[in-house]
Amino acid sequence: MLKPLDIDVYALYCYTGIISAAVIGIILNRASSTKFKETINKDFCFLLKFLILFCAWDALWGFIGTSQINRTAYVISSYGFHTLAALASYFCSDYIISYMGTKRRSRGTLRIIRICLLVIQLVVLYQNIFTETLFTIDAEGLYHSTPQRFITFYLQFVHYIIA
Repeated sequence: MLKPLDIDVYALYCYTGIISAAVIGIILNRASSTKFKETINKDFCFLLKFLILFCAWDALWGFIGTSQINRTAYVISSYGFHTLAALASYFCSDYIISYMGTKRRSRGTLRIIRICLLVIQLVVLYQNIFTETLFTIDAEGLYHSTPQRFITFYLQFVHYIIA
């Protein structure tokens, strides 16, 4: 019978974030030197820069969780992580819409819908400060997600469906 692995999940977040940021940095370097369509390349480079920030924050979140520096830093980094995750889905879908060459009129309508989805995610995240409906961090500094956390994942998924 197999035993469960004793893996520090926070360290895994940290290492994955660092490796992902490095890989995206390599892709950004290559994309910056290539002759894509001007607006597509500009949008792609912006997306890659944002994703490097997101991965670096994910690594920081994992590091703080691993080292348990202090609860306040962990709470702040958790809210930052969830905020950046919401923004990542918005920016990724924005790039997809731009890359696909969606008509200007449709692009505006899709942007309004996606901004509404983003605002809903941020409001739900802000509400978590008072109600702890998405996640909690206990007195020992451990992160606990709730079943309602999947609301934000579903909203992020809708960004990609729209795109």
